[in-house]
Amino acid sequence: MEVNGFSFEGMDEGAIDYALNRALSRFFNDRDWWNGLAKRVMQMDWSWNSPALDYLELYYRALKRN
Repeated sequence: MEVNGFSFEGMDEGAIDYALNRALSRFFNDRDWWNGLAKRVMQMDWSWNSPALDYLELYYRALKRN
């Protein structure tokens, strides 16, 4: 999977702040990288088509086990 954002560990203010600071740094200091990230994310398939098929497959496998 390609990089499509900024991750962080934990759910505290410090973790989110660290990720946000990394994102802002890239935005202001490496615009070519940022634009590449934006382009990659806009080209990704964010529809429910693939997850829906995964859920259906899981559902039918569960039915077969009973």
